[in-house]
Amino acid sequence: NTAMWEVPPYVTALILFVLINLTGAMDGMQIALFAASKMPENQLHYYPTAQTNCELTFRGSNAQAFLIGRQICVTCCMFVIARITSPNKTDGKNVFGVPDLVQEIIDTGVLGVMLTTIAGSLAWRIIASTYPLEFLSNPLINLLIRLCLLLEKSGICSATWIIAFAQNKIFGYENDEEYIGQRRSESIESSFSSSGYDVELAMDSENEGFDVVYCPSQHNNGRV
Repeated sequence: NTAMWEVPPYVTALILFVLINLTGAMDGMQIALFAASKMPENQLHYYPTAQTNCELTFRGSNAQAFLIGRQICVTCCMFVIARITSPNKTDGKNVFGVPDLVQEIIDTGVLGVMLTTIAGSLAWRIIASTYPLEFLSNPLINLLIRLCLLLEKSGICSATWIIAFAQNKIFGYENDEEYIGQRRSESIESSFSSSGYDVELAMDSENEGFDVVYCPSQHNNGRV
C-alpha cells in the first residue's frame, strides 16, 4: 500500500513508469539542448529534427520560458511520484515481512528517492550528454518542448520573471559574450604587446570573435 489515491495497483505502476520516464526526458532534454546549441551549424544539418528542436527552444525568449515550464512539469511529476512511492502501512504489518529497522528505512521514502534519482534523472542525463543530437532527434522531444512552453504561458510561475529581473538589476549581470570577449581581447593585446606591437581590435560579428585589423609597430614601420 502507498499514499497514492484510490487507484488500482496496475494503473499506479503504469503511472509511475510514465512519470519517471517523463522526468528523465525533461532532465536529459535540458542538457542535450544546451550542448547542441554550442555545436556548429554544419553538424546540426545532419540531424534536422534536432536542429528544429534547437531553433524552437532558442527562438526569442523561448529558452527562459522552456526552463520555467520544464521545472513546473518536473515538480508536478515529482509530487505524484512521491505519493506513489511513499508507503502507507495501515495494517501494522511490515512489507514482505522485513525487520522493523528495514521497514523504518522504507517508511522514510528513500527507496523512491533512489529510484527517481537513478532511473528518472541520472541515466537520462548520461545519455543526453553523450549523444545530444541523437537524443534530440526523437520526435517526442518537440512535443515536450511545446508542453513546457505551454505550461509557462499558463502563468503559474510568472513571478519567476520578476525575481530574475530584480536579480539582474541588483547584481548587474551581463551576457557571457561581454566577459569572454573582454578576456579574449586582453589576451590578444598582451600577446602582441609582448612582441613589441600595438594592436587595435575590431569585433567580428559574423564569427563572434575578434579580428586584428591594424597593428602598427613601435619598433619598425611595418604592419601586421
